[in-house]
Amino acid sequence: MAASADALARSFPGDAVFVLDAKAADAEELSASEPMDEILSGYEIGRQAAYAVSVRTYDDGSLSEWSGTVPTGPGYWFSSQNPATTPLRPTWGTVATWVMQSGNELRPPPPPSFGSAEFDAALAEVRRISDSRTDEQTRIAAFWADGAGTQTPPGHWNAIAAALIARDNLNEEEATRTLTVLNAALIDAGIACWDAKYHYWVIRPSQADPAITTSVPLPNFPSYVSGHSSFSAAAAVVLGAAFPKDSASLDAMAHEAALSRLYGGIHYRFDNERGLALGEAIGKLALPLLAGDAAEQKWWEVIP
Repeated sequence: MAASADALARSFPGDAVFVLDAKAADAEELSASEPMDEILSGYEIGRQAAYAVSVRTYDDGSLSEWSGTVPTGPGYWFSSQNPATTPLRPTWGTVATWVMQSGNELRPPPPPSFGSAEFDAALAEVRRISDSRTDEQTRIAAFWADGAGTQTPPGHWNAIAAALIARDNLNEEEATRTLTVLNAALIDAGIACWDAKYHYWVIRPSQADPAITTSVPLPNFPSYVSGHSSFSAAAAVVLGAAFPKDSASLDAMAHEAALSRLYGGIHYRFDNERGLALGEAIGKLALPLLAGDAAEQKWWEVIP
């Protein structure tokens, strides 16, 4: 609890005194049956962990300012907002990674060339779905939308993880390990995905064909690869290893999350397929952290 409280207090300083410290104090009170020295020791370890992580992320590049320009020409993404605004997090691909060596380590191959037969076929598929979108496709797109102002895709997968942890009654060590590895993979999935987005600058389907309608909001960043697909595949790999009997259903969830973006009219199928492959590769990089030998180490020392 102390680690969570301190970490959240750094992100939401306005709530630190009234909510987060109170929650940590409540946790200590609930642990009154334990020896006081163990309680205080655990509390201090939690604070050390939160501090170490905050130091690790202070200069990770996540606050870097962008000085680049949006490329122009056929096939390039452009801001659909009026007036045009800076795309979302164009420097995110350079943020310090947790399980990859760098944000471009697993960069996907180039997408189909704009105007090629493969690209036009993918665009036509989005248009067909747009023209005849079913109620079920609309429901799936909305269920996985997780846009601005929501828990976002990583939050959605943390909620899935929390439900599995509660169902199986994992102890604190097992729950901490699962959530730590899950979120390390999710962070790197976002970094790698955003590296690809701003390396290729691929136009969104509804920008390439204005007749395409979207059933979910159009994000203000390039199309290739799909963030939802990347996040979801990484999460499904980690959670599938932590909860083996749920592996197939978790994989099905990841594929549905990917398809939801096609159903919503905001991604091509190749965005989703390459995003799923990228996320899967990152999830596999994170899996050694679930091993028993890693569990004996302090978690803020396990992850570089």
